[in-house]
Amino acid sequence: MFPLQNKHTEVLGAYCDEPFKGTFVDEVIGARDSVFDEIRQEIGVDQFEEIRAEYFQGKRGITKEKLISWLETVCCILDNFAVPLLEKGVDLFDNVEKFKDEKIEDQKSIIELQQKLILKKEEELITVQTTVQNTVQAEMKTYSSVVSKSCNAALASKKIQAAVRKVAQKDDMSKNVIIYGVEEEKNEEIKDK
Repeated sequence: MFPLQNKHTEVLGAYCDEPFKGTFVDEVIGARDSVFDEIRQEIGVDQFEEIRAEYFQGKRGITKEKLISWLETVCCILDNFAVPLLEKGVDLFDNVEKFKDEKIEDQKSIIELQQKLILKKEEELITVQTTVQNTVQAEMKTYSSVVSKSCNAALASKKIQAAVRKVAQKDDMSKNVIIYGVEEEKNEEIKDK
């Protein structure tokens, strides 16, 4: 059964057992505004904050029944809607704090795992560097022995002399000039011409 039904509480839903929603807050504010607007208009003030006992005195239109109805409505809104919403808000806040603490713990675990992973990767990198370095040194020794053997054969004096002769012949031939249309004589010395 709904706690109190009147024109002020008709905007309120029966949501005490439902999860917290922003619309519940809007409904409670709407019911409060409805009853406070009526009171404000009856006592002749502009703002809710101005509702004070001194403004009620001497107002002939405000009957005992009207005061009781307003009081009952405000008590209903407070007890049946505002307080349960506050309790749900506290529960939500507690849950949020719990989740924050869990998240912090999870992040600490993640950081620890990342640090372990970094250390493992550094160990693997050192192992790979050592392996590569050893392999390169071994290959360099093998390569240097091959190069020194082939260099000795390549730098033999007969081979060097043959290479120099070949270059000199090519160089001499590159100085020859052919002129088309001029007859060549036997035993001709080009220097004389």
